[in-house]
Amino acid sequence: MKGRDLIKLLEKEGWVLDRISGSHHIMVKDKMRSI
Repeated sequence: MKGRDLIKLLEKEGWVLDRISGSHHIMVKDKMRSI
């Protein structure tokens, strides 16, 4: 699975891209964080 595919899957589940730090995409959902 490519990173791009994972991001699309997470967005379908309600995660939102908060910011990008270098190559790390920081996503949030209900105040929880994941990279």
